[in-house]
Amino acid sequence: VELEGEGGSVTTPVGANAFVEVIAPPGFEPPFVRFDEFGAPCRAEVSEAGSQGSLHCPELRTSDGRKVGLRWSWRTVREPAGSGP
Repeated sequence: VELEGEGGSVTTPVGANAFVEVIAPPGFEPPFVRFDEFGAPCRAEVSEAGSQGSLHCPELRTSDGRKVGLRWSWRTVREPAGSGP
């Protein structure tokens, strides 16, 4: 994973371990597929405050050669005052 920001940049080499499982709906076989190797570097971007970001992995692979790309983004949402425990 390549991380840019105050700490510089970090890259996970191609062929390094990953761990992403895709779970199938009931009745599908196999019930899940584990993508456990990076086929290409991923890129992670995180805002300065860490409140939002994205991850893009163009190629994750399974041990039997299946491939998938992954895009994921997040942002924090402030809870209205008084809604916490």
